[in-house]
Amino acid sequence: MDEFLKSLLNDLKQSRNNLSRYITAGFIFAFFGHFYVIEPYFSLKNQEKAVKEKVLELSSKKNAFFEEKRKAKEKIKKIKYITETTKRKIDKLPDELRNAIYEIRRQLENPDSFSAVQSRRLILPQNIKSLEDGVKWYISNWSEKLIKNIKKEIDESSNLFDSKEKAEIEKLSAEIKKSIDFYIKNINPDFWRAYQGKISFAHGLKDVISDSFSPLFEKLSEKEKDIDKNINNLSYKIEKLEESKEKIQKEKELLRKRLSSIESPIGKLPVNLTDFIKTFPVLVFLAGIVIAYTSGKNRTYGRYFVKEGLSSGIEKDKLMQISRIYSIKEKTVSIVLLILLIIVVRSSFLIVTDKELFSTVQGNVIYSEFIFYSFVYTVSAVGLAVLIFNQYKKS
Repeated sequence: MDEFLKSLLNDLKQSRNNLSRYITAGFIFAFFGHFYVIEPYFSLKNQEKAVKEKVLELSSKKNAFFEEKRKAKEKIKKIKYITETTKRKIDKLPDELRNAIYEIRRQLENPDSFSAVQSRRLILPQNIKSLEDGVKWYISNWSEKLIKNIKKEIDESSNLFDSKEKAEIEKLSAEIKKSIDFYIKNINPDFWRAYQGKISFAHGLKDVISDSFSPLFEKLSEKEKDIDKNINNLSYKIEKLEESKEKIQKEKELLRKRLSSIESPIGKLPVNLTDFIKTFPVLVFLAGIVIAYTSGKNRTYGRYFVKEGLSSGIEKDKLMQISRIYSIKEKTVSIVLLILLIIVVRSSFLIVTDKELFSTVQGNVIYSEFIFYSFVYTVSAVGLAVLIFNQYKKS
């Protein structure tokens, strides 16, 4: 083998080594760039978006529960105020009842007395003929006023009670009135002829009213506990979601560090993460061009080596065998280019569907940049498809 043919063989070897190196470098760059940066980046962005939406949703729920808790406490405060006011009035009942009995007895004994009429603090209905009827009338009238006052307090706090709660309070009020009437109706008639025991009567009446209010107190207390429990659960969930957000931010920072250790076929990339992502499909396309060009050179050197060898009298089979050893098949290059095309299409799709990459700090999309990159991505994909077709046709 003469020196010229040896030189051609060395060129063939060198071109094969270069092609092998570019295929390896391009494949590694495309594979790791896509699965080490592109896919994780958009996956994390989707996670971050989902976390933000969940945080907003739970924060809204938490605020709603806080508002419900505030209203529940106001309801409880209002009910306690009504109850305490009622109890104070009931506490005064013994003295009021004593004065009322004295006034009722005096009016029954001297119904037409001018001095009696002048000093009346209550006016008996004409159908009242006995002390017992008079006292029952007084207590019934007193309880009706008390219940009316309760309803008035409820009506003035209409924003605190819904229609269902108002209906329940109305029912309780009716039960209170019914309990009072039943209590009075079943008192021994001898009770009215002496003042002894009037205090126990008033205390009994107080217990009747307090017992009637107990179910409402219990219900509101349970509701407040449930609301507190829900708020605590929501606070815990929000805290966990905030931790997830911090974790995502750390992972995004890790991506930036990963970027600094990645090399393209032309060396390290002096760009930030966003710029790298936007230019990645184009870089993969350029890697494909370099691979296709080097494959063409390798194929040309192989044909030229065989041609010159035949001119030197070397057997064709031997030359073809040497050429195949130091050449990479077009089908192999086509498969590599196809993989690069898939990566370009996938990465381009992820990029163009996330317009935040082309937005300003204020969140406005720069459509000129978006259209430019979309066009470049399309050219890159079509260009790789053409290279694959050419490689396949020459195989």
